[in-house]
Amino acid sequence: MSLTLRAGFGLALATAVVVLAGCSAPRGLQHEVTPPEVVRDAPQASDARNFAEAAAGLEVGTTTVMNETPLGVAQVQVERAFKNALGEACRRVVVKNNETQRRGAVCQGADGVWRYVDASL
Repeated sequence: MSLTLRAGFGLALATAVVVLAGCSAPRGLQHEVTPPEVVRDAPQASDARNFAEAAAGLEVGTTTVMNETPLGVAQVQVERAFKNALGEACRRVVVKNNETQRRGAVCQGADGVWRYVDASL
């Protein structure tokens, strides 16, 4: 191997070592960890909240007619229970009347309040 090639290889190796060492340097002593942001749901109207609480009380597989739903008087079917990405207990619901059918879910937030989430939008 020629002397020039060895010198070039040595220089490239030294540069790589310096760059990698700089990337692993710790942050300054003044660094403070930012606390996670608390996510809060927007308050729902009382009729949506009342529907969510009523639908949450139904057994999975139940179909019933309810007077106060997002569609007014409508048939409500609870398809299944699941946990969403936030770890909340949820139930998938189908709400339908003569003209419209909506899919959605009712989920219980960390504060214990059930809310309705319309998935048809």
